[in-house]
Amino acid sequence: MYPIGVQSSASSGGVAPNVQPLGIIKFKMRLRKPIQETMRYFREKSEIQNITRNLSVNPKHGSTSVRSLRKLITINVVGCQNLKVRYSELSNVAPFFYYQFYTFDEIYSPNGEGTSPHFDESKSYDVLLDSKAISYFERESLEIILFDDNAPIAGQGVDEPVAGQGDDMIGMARVPLKSLVEGCSIHDKFNVRGAGSVENIGTVEVRISIMDLDRVDEGEQIHKAV
Repeated sequence: MYPIGVQSSASSGGVAPNVQPLGIIKFKMRLRKPIQETMRYFREKSEIQNITRNLSVNPKHGSTSVRSLRKLITINVVGCQNLKVRYSELSNVAPFFYYQFYTFDEIYSPNGEGTSPHFDESKSYDVLLDSKAISYFERESLEIILFDDNAPIAGQGVDEPVAGQGDDMIGMARVPLKSLVEGCSIHDKFNVRGAGSVENIGTVEVRISIMDLDRVDEGEQIHKAV
């Protein structure tokens, strides 16, 4: 479809009566879509082409469609094993975890118990597997940070130089996400490194599943992207 054009002319002269025109101005108006819409069209087209290049089609599932690019990703933090927790001899350990996945809100878990807490906390996310998501999964890891909610507060039973700011952090585990681009789920135990060190102080078990959204039951609760 070509833009619609309107061409005309108008006389140029004074506004008083009986004044001779000075000349003629020719002008043309063009009706077209806004530039923003055009740019968005080319961006979306480029993303679809990029996805087509990066994703292989599974013959069992037929050809790839735009709908099948919407994935349900479920993150399940099962629990931790044999954590070495600071001040565990002074108070009952109450670990909880925190993470922030892709463009979604931060997640804080309820408190667990002991040095091998069982969480079994799951969250599901509706993700469009476009070039932005693919780049994120290929480059980033899911960082799960563990804290002790019962860690002593400075000045309350522990000397301040010992129990300072940040001493409630147990450690952090990193879960690579690259396999999600290929449609492969993740289930493993990942090392937890101590806060401010490279020492492994235990493990955390994590499951991350990925599936086509059109296969998910409609009644399942989904947290949509912002």
